[in-house]
Amino acid sequence: MGDFELANPTKLERAKEKLGKSAMDADLLAEYDKYGGAIKKDGRIIETGSFFDFQTKLPRKEPKIEFGDEYVLIRKKVKKGEEVEGEVVAPERPVLAGPAPKKGRPKKEK
Repeated sequence: MGDFELANPTKLERAKEKLGKSAMDADLLAEYDKYGGAIKKDGRIIETGSFFDFQTKLPRKEPKIEFGDEYVLIRKKVKKGEEVEGEVVAPERPVLAGPAPKKGRPKKEK
């Protein structure tokens, strides 16, 4: 559909059934967006609500395209004390003197 890739064929068929065969691409994108279908442009996911305004419950006249994958952060798992280029290294845990306190509920006194 133009520059956009629609990921869910079931939601696409529902949108086509509702609008009919003579529907314009903009209307079809808005209806598909209304159903919550994932829309991609150049391999990047577009936020839901870019083509359909859920507050006014109407299709947007001008699509407000925002990418949902701009601020995805991925945590890297690093063993303690291991150095990684450009990242903060987890310090070694200090050794505590004496036995560790017991966990759980205290025993009942008789």
